[in-house]
Amino acid sequence: MTPVYKMTMARPNDLPLLPAIELAAAKLLAGHVPESVLTETTSQEDL
Repeated sequence: MTPVYKMTMARPNDLPLLPAIELAAAKLLAGHVPESVLTETTSQEDL
């Protein structure tokens, strides 16, 4: 059985976790995007 996921808006307590999530997702792009994309995260100020 395939798990069901629900996406929701990030809460203020989630913001410190987002850089790690971004970096984990970027690993899936390795070999397809420039290296700078693989190490870049969004600042909390931009979020």
